[in-house]
Amino acid sequence: MNNRRKEYSTGKQTVFGIRAKMLTVFGLIFVVIFINIQFFEIYDIPFLGHKGKYSQYKDDAFRNLNNIADLKKERLSRWLVERRGNARLFSENNVVLPYIAEILSLSDGIKANEENAWSELKGNQSYQDLLQAMLLMKKAYGSYNNMWVINVNTGQVIASTRARDLGTDVSSYDFFSDVVQSEGHELIDLYNTPFSNESKLYISCTICLDGNSNISSAVFIMEINLFLPLLNFP
Repeated sequence: MNNRRKEYSTGKQTVFGIRAKMLTVFGLIFVVIFINIQFFEIYDIPFLGHKGKYSQYKDDAFRNLNNIADLKKERLSRWLVERRGNARLFSENNVVLPYIAEILSLSDGIKANEENAWSELKGNQSYQDLLQAMLLMKKAYGSYNNMWVINVNTGQVIASTRARDLGTDVSSYDFFSDVVQSEGHELIDLYNTPFSNESKLYISCTICLDGNSNISSAVFIMEINLFLPLLNFP
């Protein structure tokens, strides 16, 4: 009798042991299958052409970045067109043109190293009026670091929002010669200049005083703070 009970107990334990092992094996198989399904759902299966969620999220992210870049590029282009319009309006302003004409006449013949003569020019009323117009424009838009009016014939700065630049000879620099020689009489480009140790963006246009757009008397140049629009654009 006792032997039968022992055999029954042993057989019962064996059955339960097999069941436990089977459940463990099937459980592991289920877990592995589930993990693989989740893995393939998230990541790609190249040979099946399947794109997982990760690739979709990555594509969406790059698409959004490209849209943002295109939007910023469009806004920056529009912003530069507006700044170019500012330069043209100033160079054709009938209020400031007489000031420029008088300063051109007064500065004619002054050498770059004649500091006393340039200091005397600063005290001239036309120079003061022109300087105030330039400073007002600089303050109103907040996009310009500095502005200059340059004599086409001598290449000398005859008016500047930065006092130390007055009288500087820039005739050998591309940012001056390029706009003088350009057919459109205006330029937007990056240049190295005597005013800075690094390349900066300049908007320049010619100034015609006799009504003939083919004959330039001076050049109006603005140094642009390019990082300002990039920081402000959402």
